Amino acid sequence: EKGDFSGSAAVEKEIQAQLPQPKKLFLLSEKCPKFKESLSGVTKLVTFFKQSGLNKTLKTTLKQAVPTRWNSNLIMLESYQASRNEVQQVLKDRKQLEKIRTVDEDAVDQLIEILKPFRDCTDFLSGDSYPTIQAVLPWIKHLYKHVEQSLQDESETVFLKSQIKICMEEYLVIKDVH
Repeated sequence: EKGDFSGSAAVEKEIQAQLPQPKKLFLLSEKCPKFKESLSGVTKLVTFFKQSGLNKTLKTTLKQAVPTRWNSNLIMLESYQASRNEVQQVLKDRKQLEKIRTVDEDAVDQLIEILKPFRDCTDFLSGDSYPTIQAVLPWIKHLYKHVEQSLQDESETVFLKSQIKICMEEYLVIKDVH
């Protein structure tokens, strides 16, 4: 009968159970506090340099992360890495070294090392003047190898790599066309 939806909640629940379930993401602040704090510290530092006008005094300016671009955190971290010594000197001269207190230089370098191959992959596969379809599988293999854990990895790196691998398994679906 029209309008009779008795049992529809059960049907909807059954349908939902059959759909692929997204993987649970962990909170960076809980599992990788050093990475989270450093990322947050660089973000605040970039904001300070931009708002105070100090950014224009740097040879390599600091870039701000934006939520609409997945790789903007990487770009921000790389800009800080490139101007790290100059930023530290400016802050030292201004007696404001506390502005980088939460930035762990090793964490910044590790995050860049972890994220850079993903941007390299995106850049290569986004090419429009050369064919790229044949490169999808080799890139995926390269990225999976990149996130394999090594004995030298610290615990935060292990957690981050494992989460990246979970996301890759969910979103990098191989199709027949590949």
